[in-house]
Amino acid sequence: ISHSLLLLQRSDIDISLKDFEGYTAFELYKTVEGTKPSVNVSGAELNATLGLGDGDDRTYPNQVVIPRRDSSDSSNIHAKFFPLQVRQVQTSKLHTVIVTCEKKVNLRLCGFGSGGWLGPGQHTQYSLTPLSQLNQTIVSVPLGQDHTLALTNTGEVLSWGLNQFAQLGYIVETSSIASIGRIEGPIQSALKKIVGQLKKEFVRGVAASKTSSACWTVMEVFTWGTNNGQLGYDKSAQPIQVLPRKVTKTTKRVTSVCLTDAAMICLLVMQEVICVWSDQSFKIKSQIQPYRPPQAIKGAHVSKIINCDDTVAALFSNGEIFLLVIPMLTEAEGSPPSSKAFVPQPAWP
Repeated sequence: ISHSLLLLQRSDIDISLKDFEGYTAFELYKTVEGTKPSVNVSGAELNATLGLGDGDDRTYPNQVVIPRRDSSDSSNIHAKFFPLQVRQVQTSKLHTVIVTCEKKVNLRLCGFGSGGWLGPGQHTQYSLTPLSQLNQTIVSVPLGQDHTLALTNTGEVLSWGLNQFAQLGYIVETSSIASIGRIEGPIQSALKKIVGQLKKEFVRGVAASKTSSACWTVMEVFTWGTNNGQLGYDKSAQPIQVLPRKVTKTTKRVTSVCLTDAAMICLLVMQEVICVWSDQSFKIKSQIQPYRPPQAIKGAHVSKIINCDDTVAALFSNGEIFLLVIPMLTEAEGSPPSSKAFVPQPAWP
């Protein structure tokens, strides 16, 4: 930075010059190590998912205030006034969860909470509220519409919320079955560890959709919930999977998983993408469209996958983004894996 400041003081420096890709120096600038980026939100506050403390919509981005949990420990005054650092932000139709960098109680939740996905609070929360009953350190949180999953730093998976589709990974006691407004079904408001086949496993990642959930270890992928052909085993033999079960449709090591109600997309260690859909497993092929400079496309591979509902996005190492929309089973039942419906399209043609 000191060298940059010296250069900017020179009269012969032109900061408007562009490189071969058409960017100026400041357009390449993303963030600075050691800074504290803030969380900003905008949109409709229909389900209390903005976390701004009221029910008003926001046309422009507003900074979210993340409160510290109440603590009687006054030994570290600096920590009390130091802004909380954010590890992850996840939002769904009915709730928002923020993972902070605190060692304990590092979740903040808000949203429409009548189904238990906010934890013990069975009411709407407009402000981000700490989950006080949490004793573990959370590193990742995927959200379904009606449930929440949490991965701890010790490789354990916790879940809570509505278990209407068996997406929590265990049987909810009958005493927890409730009817709140239009919500009917087994509700698990207290955080509960998922065991079964995960009992001796160290889980490295988790994924969730409205009707199912998934997690993966170094060697294997596990799924549970309502099987529409995306869970990785025969849906006719196992339409509902209550406990975590090992996926048999793909046995290769994965680094990331995206889950929808109809498909499971797996990013493999070998940088290939596998789709499990309608009890079929096949490779998603995508030809990278070259752009200048030409050397940027050399060895390009998928580096990250993410989804919103039935739309899956893949980020390539050269910066390209491809989109894949999972077809509804009622419309595409029986279509071969080579169908054009499974050909990713560039986000910017």
